[in-house]
Amino acid sequence: MKVNRKADSLSKINFVNLTDNGFIKNNNQSGILEIIAHWVGFDINDRIPYMFDLIAKVDYASTELNFLDKIVQENDFIHEVPDLIGGKISKQSVVEIDTQANRIKMIGNLAIEKKIIPPKNRK
Repeated sequence: MKVNRKADSLSKINFVNLTDNGFIKNNNQSGILEIIAHWVGFDINDRIPYMFDLIAKVDYASTELNFLDKIVQENDFIHEVPDLIGGKISKQSVVEIDTQANRIKMIGNLAIEKKIIPPKNRK
């Protein structure tokens, strides 16, 4: 799907209202994800707070996993939204994407746990 760049400049209110009026459910879900990513990417700082609510409306059973990977690869800012990637330690989280149930769940963390020893107990 070719994304019309004019949609990037839609105001938050117009874009969010458009997505609330059945627009998402009645259109190609992969195309909708691409439009949302471009719209958010056009003004990242101001629009990232809306991204989670917008993409939660998408039917992921109608999208292919390789397309989801493509969207994440092409839009680096997605890694700045902890809830999209699995938590606050997003670069170290392991997530499960369930396209049938339309959800993302954190299943592991690659962080190495460090114990902090109080100064009085150190040798």
